[in-house]
Amino acid sequence: MLTGKKPEDINSDGFFKLISRTIASELQKILYAIKWFIPLIIITLIPGINIIAPFLWILFSVWFFALEYNDYPLANRGLFFEDIKTHNRNHRMRSLGLGSAVFIITSIPVLNFLAMPMAVAGATKSVTKTDAVT
Repeated sequence: MLTGKKPEDINSDGFFKLISRTIASELQKILYAIKWFIPLIIITLIPGINIIAPFLWILFSVWFFALEYNDYPLANRGLFFEDIKTHNRNHRMRSLGLGSAVFIITSIPVLNFLAMPMAVAGATKSVTKTDAVT
């Protein structure tokens, strides 16, 4: 409804190709998270340096929320994890704003039940705005 365009229909060959690309994209996302978890855990365990660990964990969470929720509308446009990372880097402040809002909402009891639908709607609106701008 936001774009005014009807989504494309996918035939059976395209469906299986899409499934394999989606699985590969999700595996890339998991490996990306693990790549950042390991240094963050190490920083958390080192005395003295671990003072900054909570701030780094929050920053990582905000960034990952942005990656996760921008994934929904961008995947509908045929983009996968590497493209989504590039989009988030190109629109860094907008992505960090979305991730920050999701982080705050998920931190509030009861309100966190609304976080997912609100985040998907916000990301869809955000992506639609960036499409209009670029």
